[in-house]
Amino acid sequence: MKHPARHVSRNLRKVSRGRRELSRQVSLAVKKMKDDPSFRRLITEITKHLIELAIRITVISAVHQCIRPGRAQVVPFRPKPMS
Repeated sequence: MKHPARHVSRNLRKVSRGRRELSRQVSLAVKKMKDDPSFRRLITEITKHLIELAIRITVISAVHQCIRPGRAQVVPFRPKPMS
C-alpha cells in the first residue's frame, strides 16, 4: 500500500503545476489581445464613451448645485468685480 502523504503531495504538485500553466495561458491571451488592432479600437471607443458620460454627469451635477429648488438662484461663474 502506498503512503497516503505521498499520494496527497503528488496531487498537490499536479494542482500547482496546473495553476501555473493556467496563469501562463492567461498572460499569453492578454498579450495577444493587447496587440490586436480591433481590440484597441474597441477599448478606445469604450473609453471615449465613458469620458463623455463622466463629463455629462459632472455638468449636470454642477447645474443642480447652482439651481436649487428652494432658492432658484443661479450662481455666476465669474465673480463680481470688487469696487
